[in-house]
Amino acid sequence: FQMLKTADELTLSHTGKNYELYDEKGKICLREWKNIPTTKNVINYDGTQDFEYTTDIDSVYNRIKVNYVDDEDKSTETFVSEDENHIKKWGRLQYYVETSTKMQLKERADTLLKLLNRKHRALTIQSAVGDFQVRGGSLVPVYFPFLGDIHVNSLMLVNKVTHHIRGSHHFMDLEVYNKDILPTLSGAGLFEGAQSKQKAEVADPALGGGALPGGVDRMVQAGKGKIGSHYRRGAAGPNTFDCSGFVTWCAIQAGLMPPGSRIASGNMDSRYVHKISWSDIRPGDIVHFSGNPGHVALYLGDGQVLECGGRSSSKLGYSGVAITPMDKRNHKFKNVYRLNKLG
Repeated sequence: FQMLKTADELTLSHTGKNYELYDEKGKICLREWKNIPTTKNVINYDGTQDFEYTTDIDSVYNRIKVNYVDDEDKSTETFVSEDENHIKKWGRLQYYVETSTKMQLKERADTLLKLLNRKHRALTIQSAVGDFQVRGGSLVPVYFPFLGDIHVNSLMLVNKVTHHIRGSHHFMDLEVYNKDILPTLSGAGLFEGAQSKQKAEVADPALGGGALPGGVDRMVQAGKGKIGSHYRRGAAGPNTFDCSGFVTWCAIQAGLMPPGSRIASGNMDSRYVHKISWSDIRPGDIVHFSGNPGHVALYLGDGQVLECGGRSSSKLGYSGVAITPMDKRNHKFKNVYRLNKLG
């Protein structure tokens, strides 16, 4: 199985083509996605009781560092493949490996970067109108516009499906993939063994160049994983947010606020945050101004904030989660708060 998985990932990285291995009436079939039979009924919001869409960068690596170690003279040669744009966006997320095989080393590092340098997205659809033609390996048309950071209007591959009969009604739960929503890729087989995968200890240049405390790092990485998500007033995640809902959600993911809690621009709750001086500001603090509307954002250092709404529309074309400069805004941030659990 691992050989097939490795071959599939290499094919995807080199050709952009996806293949599926599935059972068809007792026969094992391997087909390119475009050649798989398609069902006709479109799955959309109206025909679905619920869905869950999540994104994360837990398995993302935007810098591949390979050390070639010569077994005879024990000399070392280093090869690096990296994506500077994603490093600026998410921080440096490094995958490190040692190898004693020098053949096509740079090409293998570049291929591994292609596989691992992508945000992980997952979509499960719950209690959609049932169709017994849908099974694992089917292609189904899905129309889910404004789904977090992407729009879905495409054929999607059914990875898993469970059919339910409730009285006279037929429903199905599905896990689906397309070019943007894929299972976690491993890159296994490109090198004989990864020695380590470095993340938290590596400095983030967008945050002033120093390594971050664990709680702050978890909060910032959770927020960066939502870059591109849309703004919706009153929303607190996981797919849409308003400004305070986004900051609260990030803090909860890092264990810095309890589930169900909330801060807001008009209510900086002293149970969770306390006001500090501008001279003491550091990455992970919350910058704030009051008013109608007020606004809150996570300070990243180097004059940047991670926010939902506000000036983010100038980058995204719509209000949503983005990294933006603190200056040149209509409302200047007036106050700084620190989460109580950060001291």
